[in-house]
Amino acid sequence: MTNQDTHAARPELDRLLVTGVTLAGAATALGLAGLAMSIVVLLGHFRRWMRQTDVTPSEIARHRWTQARAATTAGREAWRKADAGYRVHADG
Repeated sequence: MTNQDTHAARPELDRLLVTGVTLAGAATALGLAGLAMSIVVLLGHFRRWMRQTDVTPSEIARHRWTQARAATTAGREAWRKADAGYRVHADG
């Protein structure tokens, strides 16, 4: 490729680069608009749900924390029981 061929191809490459950057910018703008709309809808749904419930958010969090602790304890105990059943003794 000669120097003259490189200069002739440059405007085409510049045009393609500008087109690519423009399309990427438009896709980013559309993505951010979609994200913003999703957040607005989710917040509206959450506010509606909070108005309909008789339980405060702190009570819900306390209840979920209690459930999580109970599930953790149950899982730990099941793991220990299963592990005790499969132990191989060194003296055997």
